Amino acid sequence: MALLARQDDRQRTAKRTAMAKTSDYRIVTFQRQPGLWRANMTPIVQPATITRGDAIRGFVTAEDSKSEEDAVIAAHRAIRELDG
Repeated sequence: MALLARQDDRQRTAKRTAMAKTSDYRIVTFQRQPGLWRANMTPIVQPATITRGDAIRGFVTAEDSKSEEDAVIAAHRAIRELDG
């Protein structure tokens, strides 16, 4: 019994620590208006990431960034939050 409990604990811990990898996504930045940047993230590997039963084919950062570099940083943050 104790062995099964430890295996269950390891599986739960592994699920909690598993995070989406930014290397699994293609990040494309674009300028919506002068000085307002966003980033589009699309999974490289198909099938797409599944969240709440829906397939994610790609998504855009929620807020505008002041620079292209800031948009890329926001994209990396959004990808990390997928599994969080």
